[in-house]
Amino acid sequence: MRFDGEEAAHRAADARQGAYFRAELVARRDHLQGTIIKRRALIERRAYAANLRADVRSAEIEISILTRMIADLDRRFAAYWASDELAL
Repeated sequence: MRFDGEEAAHRAADARQGAYFRAELVARRDHLQGTIIKRRALIERRAYAANLRADVRSAEIEISILTRMIADLDRRFAAYWASDELAL
């Protein structure tokens, strides 16, 4: 994939921004997955089960949304990130 001049600069900036955003989404997803593990352990103690189940379900929904967003970024930028034109 080759682009000339200003268009190449815009595409490179767009791809870098996509890579940054993807990294932030992955970090948020990883954090939520860790939170779910901790909360599931507390649910087993039953004292906070009702509130924690709702928190876990909310985190699972957010993880699903983040995973879709990450996949969308991967589809959009994968070829560009893999090219020699951009060193991330």
